[in-house]
Amino acid sequence: RLAGKRLAAAPAAAHAHRGLFWWTSQAVAFLARPDGAPRGRLWAAQDRLDWAARRPVLGVHVRRGDTCLDGGRGELRKHKGRTCDGLAAYAARARAMVDAHGFRAVFLATDDPQIVAEAQRTNAFGVPVLAPGGARAPLENSTRPAREQQYENS
Repeated sequence: RLAGKRLAAAPAAAHAHRGLFWWTSQAVAFLARPDGAPRGRLWAAQDRLDWAARRPVLGVHVRRGDTCLDGGRGELRKHKGRTCDGLAAYAARARAMVDAHGFRAVFLATDDPQIVAEAQRTNAFGVPVLAPGGARAPLENSTRPAREQQYENS
């Protein structure tokens, strides 16, 4: 029996052929799976966005954050290796994925409401942009246990 770090680093023999990335992603999926009220809020947000009718959906995260603050920008870039990129830096790659894989919508997560507005105004991804009421809008609280199997099987 393996425990702790040894378990995380050593996939069970039956799954070893899938590799460490697969094993780690399964562990993260299990640990990060929402239940109860958080799952209800996710379902409510999906309903507001008409998610089921627009599947498959590509998720794009445009993080602007502290790298885009005025002042000290050079230091932030040096330490984080990030640059303050606009929507265009993300849109070209996302559009390639939309074209290659048949995504019917893009879920846009961002900390900058101007990015959401620009994406919707310019049709940046070539498909509808889904965003939960703008940047980092709180999700409504509701529970819908009858839908649990629907999302687990899709």
